[in-house]
Amino acid sequence: MTFTNNQIVLNFLGAFAGLLITFWIVNAFFKDANWMKEAMYAWRLKRHLMYIYNAMNRLQESSDQGDVEAIKILRFYQLGTEQMYRLDNNSHELIELRSQMRELESKMKEMGIEANQTEFDMESVDGYRN
Repeated sequence: MTFTNNQIVLNFLGAFAGLLITFWIVNAFFKDANWMKEAMYAWRLKRHLMYIYNAMNRLQESSDQGDVEAIKILRFYQLGTEQMYRLDNNSHELIELRSQMRELESKMKEMGIEANQTEFDMESVDGYRN
């Protein structure tokens, strides 16, 4: 039994050492590389988009009822999704998204809301989450 326990401990120590070495290499050599900045930007954008997606049903309902904040959040979601599709070179999904974007843009224009939603506060979605 002690031999098995020693192997488990050694496995955890090896994994932890590997994690530390990887962190050091990334921090020392790749932290300031342009591609790393782009990867971090894409990761943060995807995180924001998933946060919004988790509240999508309530956001859609509120948007249909004319809730300005929900409309702005949906617009940010569409713009962010468009950017992710461009980064992933996914032109098929981009075509489908564009029709949804035109529909929301016309609704925003009718309501006098700025269509260029470039900033996003994740706390604004909390009211729409379950």
